[in-house]
Amino acid sequence: MELIRVPFDLEKNSQEATNPSGTVHPCSPAGTLFLGRVPGALEPLALSVTELLAAGITEIVCLAHGAELRVLSAEYAVALGSKQFPFETTHFPIDRNGAPRDVAAFGAVAVSVATNLREGRNILVHGGLSFGRSTMLSAAVCCVLGSSLECALARSMALGPAELNGAQHLALRRLYAPGVTASDSIQPLSIGVATSAAAA
Repeated sequence: MELIRVPFDLEKNSQEATNPSGTVHPCSPAGTLFLGRVPGALEPLALSVTELLAAGITEIVCLAHGAELRVLSAEYAVALGSKQFPFETTHFPIDRNGAPRDVAAFGAVAVSVATNLREGRNILVHGGLSFGRSTMLSAAVCCVLGSSLECALARSMALGPAELNGAQHLALRRLYAPGVTASDSIQPLSIGVATSAAAA
């Protein structure tokens, strides 16, 4: 399955902005964050599992609803809750093309992912068949690790085709941009070039 590695070597990026204290936080964790599609959606689940294990992935963060998973890969939907599944799992459903309903809880997931990355774990984050929700979480994790939101979003442009809509952009700004509230209007932000009609 296709895996997109999220780069976190911010201290090597000459365009990285400083945080409000005037310093740049290096945020290269020991582990690796990958973005991908639903395991088993485009190939047999057993093959996806083999490839994930070969990449050293030990944890999966699923951002798709159960009903969505059952359509894309019924076998994976069952395996996700099984004790025999060889990965630790976090399930935080977000609507397709949507933003988290509980922004604070979403922020807590980002903190958990960042903590596990610092501990050296390799983690897969996935939504459905494209990368909108997973790109949103990767940007949040990058902010937790020390990046400004603008640089986190700009960095995401190198990850491949994805698009953050206004609601997703606003959710990130509510968490990581001071003074932004739920009543603010944010225009959609394109990350890369969307080449798939599949939902994020």
